[in-house]
Amino acid sequence: SPLAAEGIGLSAGSEALVAESAQEWVDGIVALYEDEARWNEMSARALAFVRRSFSFEEGVKRMRAALAVAGVYTD
Repeated sequence: SPLAAEGIGLSAGSEALVAESAQEWVDGIVALYEDEARWNEMSARALAFVRRSFSFEEGVKRMRAALAVAGVYTD
């Protein structure tokens, strides 16, 4: 959904399909299924996004920042 994509920073059409209705989902899935090059490009961008955004190191960085805001962690 657009809200979910926005919430985690995905770019519609770049790293993921974003749809508001069931028909939009079907149309997007069919379009990807029928275009192997686009499928592979989106898959590669999605994997890079996940590695960049949700790596262990990024998780540690975000947890430290959250704990710092809560006054529990200091460098």
